[in-house]
Amino acid sequence: MDRVNNDGAYADGDLIVMSVRANKAKGSKSFLDISGLVADGRTLPGLSFQETLRLRCLTEGPCGIDGFGERRNTLWTRICRGSARTNYHSLQHILLMATSVDSSSRNAVFRKLVAPAHTDSHLSSNLLQVAFEKLKACLKTAEYPYDACGDVHFQSLLKRWVETIPRDRKVAFGAQLEALTGARLISSETLRSWSLDSKGRYAD
Repeated sequence: MDRVNNDGAYADGDLIVMSVRANKAKGSKSFLDISGLVADGRTLPGLSFQETLRLRCLTEGPCGIDGFGERRNTLWTRICRGSARTNYHSLQHILLMATSVDSSSRNAVFRKLVAPAHTDSHLSSNLLQVAFEKLKACLKTAEYPYDACGDVHFQSLLKRWVETIPRDRKVAFGAQLEALTGARLISSETLRSWSLDSKGRYAD
């Protein structure tokens, strides 16, 4: 476990869990630095392109990105509770987890997502269902579950659904995402207890 922003504190939102190898590859690079490498088709030292994408995903939330619509990037890996993440990452995580539950539980999740997002819940649910079914299909051939989120068609469908959320409903929708993902289950006191004077603590 270590900080994302090396000039920041060991504080709530600036901590992520990653391998020692990934942390060494990251060094002092920020989300924007890693994004620049990815845009040029390059990787971090010792990491594959896919692994670089996963590390970029981990570092995005603590980059000070506010609001739902500013950045909508693929969720390439799991982001642990207590680490900052974007609303779009949370939405993808919820849909991915919904693929492993029964239809009754899944429908309950869909209702909770749709209700604060749109006034036309029937149309909204249909659009989200199409994206979800595409994600399920991609999971059948994905070696790593989160790779399914990288499917271009799925991303196009999901972004289209997100773009239809009215501006005056985005705050309520963000709050619902937090509730569904348990975003506030780890207290600040617990996060502070993970801090060390000079370096992070690695999780096995």
